[in-house]
Amino acid sequence: MIFFTILPFGCLKMRNFPSSALSIFPSDGTRPLDLAMLEPSSCLQKLNLAGSLQTLPNWFAQLDNLTKLRLSFSQLEDDPLSVLVRLPNLMFLQGACNAE
Repeated sequence: MIFFTILPFGCLKMRNFPSSALSIFPSDGTRPLDLAMLEPSSCLQKLNLAGSLQTLPNWFAQLDNLTKLRLSFSQLEDDPLSVLVRLPNLMFLQGACNAE
């Protein structure tokens, strides 16, 4: 099971909301995060992913308004910089414990 924390509520469907944040973490901490089906709105400004990803989802490059990204325990197999450099507003990037 994966828990989602969404602030403000429902922003994934609201395209013109001025600010939004999304935190995703697994309930048991052992299974990889499966984010392929999730399609966050371009209004997303802050994203916190805690758990094994192995690769960034395809929609990641579309987060044009993302300003803050935290990756914890991501265990990324590929270098994420090729995607991250295309995020025009990203100003804060934090990685922790195997968030390569």
